[in-house]
Amino acid sequence: MRRPLVSLMCFIAVIVAVYSLNIESVRSAGKQNEVDLKINGATIPITQGRGPYWQSDLLMVPLKPVVQSQGYSVKWDQPSQSIKVSHKTRNTVVVLRIGESTALVNKQRVSMISPTLVHQGMAYVPIDFIADLLESYWTHNEQRTAASLISISSTGADAYVKIRSSTGTAFTALDAIVLKDSENLSMVPQQEGFKDGTWVFDGLTPYRDYTLLAKSPFGEVPLAHFTYKENLLGLPTVTLPDQWEVQVKGTVVDEKGEAIPGSKVFVTDSAYEQFRREVTVNEAGVFQITSLVPGNFYRIYAEPVNRLSDVLEDSALPVNELRMNSNVREFVYRPDAVSELELFLPPVDVSGKVVDSTGRPLVVQASIQNMTPGGIGKPRLEVQANSKAYYVAGLAEGETYEMTVTSVTNPETLIEQYELPKPVQFVYLPGMRLPAITVKNITAFVTGRVVDQNDQPVEGVHILGRNTRLDSPTQFPYSARSDRNGNFTISFLTIGESYDFHFGVPGGLQIYAPSVTGYHISQRESQLNVTLKPYRVAN
Repeated sequence: MRRPLVSLMCFIAVIVAVYSLNIESVRSAGKQNEVDLKINGATIPITQGRGPYWQSDLLMVPLKPVVQSQGYSVKWDQPSQSIKVSHKTRNTVVVLRIGESTALVNKQRVSMISPTLVHQGMAYVPIDFIADLLESYWTHNEQRTAASLISISSTGADAYVKIRSSTGTAFTALDAIVLKDSENLSMVPQQEGFKDGTWVFDGLTPYRDYTLLAKSPFGEVPLAHFTYKENLLGLPTVTLPDQWEVQVKGTVVDEKGEAIPGSKVFVTDSAYEQFRREVTVNEAGVFQITSLVPGNFYRIYAEPVNRLSDVLEDSALPVNELRMNSNVREFVYRPDAVSELELFLPPVDVSGKVVDSTGRPLVVQASIQNMTPGGIGKPRLEVQANSKAYYVAGLAEGETYEMTVTSVTNPETLIEQYELPKPVQFVYLPGMRLPAITVKNITAFVTGRVVDQNDQPVEGVHILGRNTRLDSPTQFPYSARSDRNGNFTISFLTIGESYDFHFGVPGGLQIYAPSVTGYHISQRESQLNVTLKPYRVAN
């Protein structure tokens, strides 16, 4: 009998130990997830395990201990399942119902961003509602382990307003809010919007009418009107129009107006990298851009699925399957209207290349214009450095176009120069191919050797060439220095022009070098040999 009794006692001991361990784990977890709450710097006494907690990005707080700490009374009405919150001196009466997202404040129905909930046997409400009730703004630390409610009156402000989006998100956009009085004088907020969307104003004149507006380069959108009275402080919470949630909508279409799904739409702000958003067009050819700031300037354009920047030189894609980017559209976001844009991806009509005499493709800059009087074609030319090709769109059948090459570059060397070709004219016919344009390489170089009178190489002689034509782009070509064998090379000269060459003799040598003036470059490679002579001192 003793052995079963011992086993039973051991089993009970294990159960008690496990139970105690679980209780400690729950307590530790509860303590870890709790959020410390202070009001004007004072910690609110809240029973452990019944403190504020995060519900996604929403901070829920226990109603009773928080408002009671500020002199409010809380009563529960069982028949109506409602909570009555009141304050004798503030003449404030609030009625809330469990599960409802509205409340009666002095018999005025107001919206809450979350319904009143029951948690751990207590009623919880969003901290935003408590902040409105206590005429405060709230903030939290980065770790989201502590939150503070701070009375607006402690800032010395005359009035404040809380601004929310239609979905309840706090509105804190910079430079987007202005207050105007009845004489149309403007004032900006005393400080930027707090994290909870509270905006503070100071310097108001008693019994003067004011209008709260949202700024936009296209105008100002009125949000609220009020008459300021001393100690007015809190204004009704303002809900922004639905459009303020910023949905720039649009479609990406082809030349027939049909949707092009799968293409990309890019939006950048005026700083280009401060805001950059990329979205993919859906199957209906529709895109939406969100999170723009009212009043800011933006650029938007679309790219096709087969981007020209991805087309390589040996691509098997035919020209008629390629499309160019849409034109860049520029706009300022207006908070009072959803922008609807149509972005057109034009098909590539023709493509071509510019090559040197060896057939090597080069990168160009060029322009194109319609030469047909009254022509309807609106040509666009795009150059892709990776494929060393240019692409043209917007052509009309049977019309004449002229392409002008304005610069030619060899991306492999960057220093070679080419003679610009004459403008090329062609009549556009669907399916046509443009022949390659051949340009002449006019980059030249001079090689030579520096020796003394005994035909021995002289090392370290500095050679500088200067173009005799002052307006030449190669007036100051590369200089050179002779090597141990006396050899040198000067590059980046231009065929058809003349140069003066000067030779700097190394110190210590009792020799001098003559200057070579008016040396004409007539071919790609020239030879210039120099003999240094003894230096003689005149008596």
